[in-house]
Amino acid sequence: MLRAGFATGGLLLATIVAPVAHAAGVPATEQGVRLTAPAIVHTLANRSSHTVEHVSNYTYYEGLRQVLPVFATHDDSRGRTWLHVRLPYRGPHSGWILQTRYTKLAPLTFHLVVSIHKRQLTVYHLGKVISRYKVVVGKPSTPTPMGQFFIVEHMRLYNSWAHGQWALATSAFSSVLKHFEGGIGQIALHAKATLGDPLGTAASHGCVRLADAVASKLARRIPDGTPLTIQP
Repeated sequence: MLRAGFATGGLLLATIVAPVAHAAGVPATEQGVRLTAPAIVHTLANRSSHTVEHVSNYTYYEGLRQVLPVFATHDDSRGRTWLHVRLPYRGPHSGWILQTRYTKLAPLTFHLVVSIHKRQLTVYHLGKVISRYKVVVGKPSTPTPMGQFFIVEHMRLYNSWAHGQWALATSAFSSVLKHFEGGIGQIALHAKATLGDPLGTAASHGCVRLADAVASKLARRIPDGTPLTIQP
């Protein structure tokens, strides 16, 4: 678990952003959007719908450009394109934003899959498996949440157990811990560092722990906005 803040009415006809899938249903590429200005998030692809959030164009910790996965689009009656995006919050998890000159579309070519049962992280690139790693997942009392998430940002950890090691903060949050070590229960993929539980066990507070070298490698290769699937 990360510190300082971690851990139209009627039917909507949307175009699902779903390129040709490869192994395990992971698509070769997925769509992302880089925000160059804050965006207003709506519940529906309509400006008259309820506003649920204002999403910043910068990430919370490192101040980098926010990149959000896009999983559907919709063109309204005025010819405007709406993007259904995942959000980096405990709630709401997704919403609709208008595509404007401040939203820059970009392909996402990586996808991460964590298997709780196998206690394994699989890295896909262009829909193909390129590596697998043993991990530590959450213990039964503080389980790793399952669902569709994404990598929000990369950061180095400076605390009592991981001085300078890497963490990939995600859009997932603990369902048990609303607060943890001064943070808000945000889940991360992070280096194991001096934490003693061996890889391949269920022992964390919900985060996914990696070998230090693996965390460093992922921090160098995996871009912000990369989709993350956590499955049983």
